Amino acid sequence: MNRSETANRLFQDPRGQSESDWLDLLDYLVSGLSDATSCYLHLGTYWCDDFPTHAQASITGRVRSRSALVGVESDYWEAALCYTGNADRAYATAYVFPFLKGVPVTSRGCLQADVELDEYRLWEFTEHGFVDRGWSHPDGPGEWAWIQQPGDEYWQRLDVSLPDRPFAAGDSVIATIHDKSVPRSHREIQDSKVRVSLVHANRNSENTNLFPWGERPARPNRGHATPIQQAVVADSSIAVDLTGFKIRGGWKPGTYHVTLRVQNLHDRKDWTYTSDISPPFKLTVT
Repeated sequence: MNRSETANRLFQDPRGQSESDWLDLLDYLVSGLSDATSCYLHLGTYWCDDFPTHAQASITGRVRSRSALVGVESDYWEAALCYTGNADRAYATAYVFPFLKGVPVTSRGCLQADVELDEYRLWEFTEHGFVDRGWSHPDGPGEWAWIQQPGDEYWQRLDVSLPDRPFAAGDSVIATIHDKSVPRSHREIQDSKVRVSLVHANRNSENTNLFPWGERPARPNRGHATPIQQAVVADSSIAVDLTGFKIRGGWKPGTYHVTLRVQNLHDRKDWTYTSDISPPFKLTVT
């Protein structure tokens, strides 16, 4: 769908959409929250429930900004971006958690040590875009208590390992990926829906993403993702040659920081579509 079509469908019954349509909708909401807060947002993990027998459908994503949240003394924030709908209505909200110098912020200022987080900033999607509804409280004790520092809400649950050596220019660079969030017995890796893609690739600490098209989750049959059939699967992990991703300037000598995304590596009974990302990891090409 184009942006106009996506906008028109936001308040309609979302059930029965394709994976691409769900990702278009998620992109639209991330973009809308970015516009409303004047912040560049990184999209991390997401999960979608759209089973034919269910009365409603939903998608939830985790986003973060390395900028202050408008109206709050902060220097960073993370959010749970949630969308759900059924035959009667559909709606989207963002539960936003600001931080200052690594500490959660509430209406009372920085959270004191050993105090349970009991406030967040609520943003609601309306016909005019996302609107700040101010400070809000959890539905019950402990709902968001586990958020104590940056990263608690913006999950990066992929483990990536590399051979412990530099790589010569022109060599294969094999990264082995293990998803900590999926029990090994539940993996269904040999599946055409599973895709691996780059999110970011930076060379020599340059403030430039050499793979900018990877910041949006890859759609089915798009060239910038590696289908699972082109990766090596062993011991419930995925091994992929990073040099198969064509970055700007090529994999020339330098020190790289790289982030990977894996889509749809989950138990098919639990979710319709999912994604997880890795923390940045470093490699050297000589």
